[in-house]
Amino acid sequence: MSENKTVLICQPFDFIHGRELEGAIRNHDTLFQQAFQYLNPNGWFEMSTIEVNTYSDDDTHLKATNMLESVTQLHAGSKMFGKEMASVFTWKEKMEKAGFINVREEIFKVTVPDPS
Repeated sequence: MSENKTVLICQPFDFIHGRELEGAIRNHDTLFQQAFQYLNPNGWFEMSTIEVNTYSDDDTHLKATNMLESVTQLHAGSKMFGKEMASVFTWKEKMEKAGFINVREEIFKVTVPDPS
């Protein structure tokens, strides 16, 4: 599916999967509507991505000022190209708006090992 071109789909899909598309999609509403349109009844649509940000349980990430600045610049740069790097939190609502039912959002904490 493409947000810029008309795509001819001859046969609907049972399963559509997108991974790590945060920052790559200009129009999420269109993408989700197309996915819904091209699925078989009872088909499955799945999106998986990471949130482009940094956190810590004890706020030590706030000491990583270069990392925080790089995330800020990454988000600013993506906006200049019309592609949000902070859209993942809108996906569930946009999928439901496109017609999907039983939309499930699962959020997992990903830990990074201590480099020492």
